[in-house]
Amino acid sequence: MIKFLYLKGNTPTQIKAELDAIYGDSTPSFVTIKRLAAEFKHDRTSLADYNKSSERLTIATIIDNIKKVHQIILDDSNQG
Repeated sequence: MIKFLYLKGNTPTQIKAELDAIYGDSTPSFVTIKRLAAEFKHDRTSLADYNKSSERLTIATIIDNIKKVHQIILDDSNQG
């Protein structure tokens, strides 16, 4: 979801606000979002090796988020 929002042109601050509105307390910290946005800027395409001890992103969460984004995109394309 972070990469999707980043690719749409959102800043880390905007990404954090949108994720907070959707996921509440489950949202990664601003520092994590800012770091990931910087990595996406440098063409990183996978989070599989992201492993910071204080904020681990699990593969299951990533897969769930990918499925949610995919469904949002499908729903949006079916409307227009």
